[in-house]
Amino acid sequence: MAFPESIKVQALENSAFRCCICQDLAADVHHIIPKSKKGSNLLENAAPLCASCHDLFGDNPAKSKKIRQMRDYWWTIIKARTEFVVKTGNIEEHIYVEIDPNSRHLLKDKGIVFYHAILPKDTFEDAARVMFSSIYETQKKYPNQERYMYIDIDGHRNEKGAFDHDMYELQCYFNLNVILPYVTRIYSPLISVQNKFPQRNDIPESLEINDPKESKALTKDKLTFKKSNKY
Repeated sequence: MAFPESIKVQALENSAFRCCICQDLAADVHHIIPKSKKGSNLLENAAPLCASCHDLFGDNPAKSKKIRQMRDYWWTIIKARTEFVVKTGNIEEHIYVEIDPNSRHLLKDKGIVFYHAILPKDTFEDAARVMFSSIYETQKKYPNQERYMYIDIDGHRNEKGAFDHDMYELQCYFNLNVILPYVTRIYSPLISVQNKFPQRNDIPESLEINDPKESKALTKDKLTFKKSNKY
């Protein structure tokens, strides 16, 4: 049984009539959980897909969780853009949608795993730049595939055996605020965390690390991180 027309329209409107995976024009509304698996005809089970993404992933139950995640993320973006238009009247910000067929790589069965060992001689800045550069270069070589980063730390302990200030900040603040949005999961000695959103792939070209008196800002070409003296 197909979705009721009202559900189809609502799902398409939530997506700006775009595929929730690659943002091409949506051809149909897909059952995330197939009808054969007792998937419902409710909005929560609806995902607008273009013909290509439907052919590639629509019949694969193993992709259901990721399709739902990507749909929810895309709907959040469209909702925010619509609210912006209502508030500002700037319709240009709402109409233009860039198609990104590389987003289909997020649904590949295997992601890209990379490992970085931080040595006793490495500073915060050394480690941060290598980690950020690894993500940037991986995106260029394997566009939009899921990325998994493993971090190991040798040394960098204080007199109590805990991580020193720099490595504590790297794991608890830099990783969570700078690295995590651009990977699917990050593993480190203190914190291992899954990105609750689809990883971002619009990675800035460079990283700038500022002292505590300066501010943190994200631009198209540069990501700036503000260090802290203490916690």
